[in-house]
Amino acid sequence: MALFHARGQAAHPEVALDCARFDAHLAHCRAQLSDSGWTVDDLCVEDLYLACACVHKVRGAHEFFGRTYGSVIRAAVDRISPSPAFQDDVEQSLLEQLLIGLPDRPPKIGSYTGFGPLARWIAVVAKREALMLLRSNEVEARARDNAALAVLAGSSNPEIAFAKAHYRPAFESAMTDALRGLSDRDRVVLHLHLLARAGVVQIATMYGVAPSTASRWLANIRETLSSEVRRILTTRLQLPLDDLDSLTALVMSQLDVSISRVLA
Repeated sequence: MALFHARGQAAHPEVALDCARFDAHLAHCRAQLSDSGWTVDDLCVEDLYLACACVHKVRGAHEFFGRTYGSVIRAAVDRISPSPAFQDDVEQSLLEQLLIGLPDRPPKIGSYTGFGPLARWIAVVAKREALMLLRSNEVEARARDNAALAVLAGSSNPEIAFAKAHYRPAFESAMTDALRGLSDRDRVVLHLHLLARAGVVQIATMYGVAPSTASRWLANIRETLSSEVRRILTTRLQLPLDDLDSLTALVMSQLDVSISRVLA
C-alpha cells in the first residue's frame, strides 16, 4: 500500500494526504473488486489519492480539484447546453455536491472508487446533474407561471388586482432598502455569488473560511432579506394578510433574480 501512496503523492506533491487514511480508503475500494474481475493494480491510484484527499479536506485538495476539473465539468455540460450561465450553475452546484455535500449526504467525491479516470467519472456525473437541473428549471418555471396566474386571478377587488399587477416595483424598492441594511461583507458576498457567479468554495477561499461557513452566510443573508422585505411591504402596501401572503410567496420564489436586478 505504501507504493500506491507514494504514487499518489508524486502525482500531487502539493496535497499531503496521510498514508494511513489513504490505505483505509484504498482498502475500501479494493473490497469492491471481488466480483468485478479487476485487481488493485487496475485502479487509477493517482486520481483516487486526490479524491481521498478531497473527502478528508486536506489543505489544497479542493482548490486543486476545482482548477483541474472545473473545465471538465463545463465541457461535459456544453454538450447539453451551450449557455455559459447554465454551465456556471451546473459547475457551482456540482462542485458543492462533490466537495462539500448536502445536509443529508456526504461529499459525492467519496463515491469515486478508482475504476476509470476521474475526469471521465466527473464528466458522467456532470451530464447527469445538467439534465436534472434542466428538468428542475422547467418544472419551476411552470410552477411559477401557474402561481402568477393564480395570484392575479385570486381577487375580484380592482384595487387589489392593481396592487398585484404593480407589485414588482414595490418589491424591488423594499429589496433596495433591505439591502442597505446588510453589512458590507454580506453585500459583497451576495454580489460575488449572484453577479460574479462565484461558488461557495470560491467565496470561502477568498475569506479564508470553511465552505460550510460561506454556505451558512448565504442562507442567513437570504433569510434576513426575506424577513425584512416582508416587514417593509406589510407597512407600505396595507393589503389584507391573505393577499400579502400570496404576493410574498410569488415574488419570494424569484428572490435571487430580484436581488440580482437590484444589485446590478
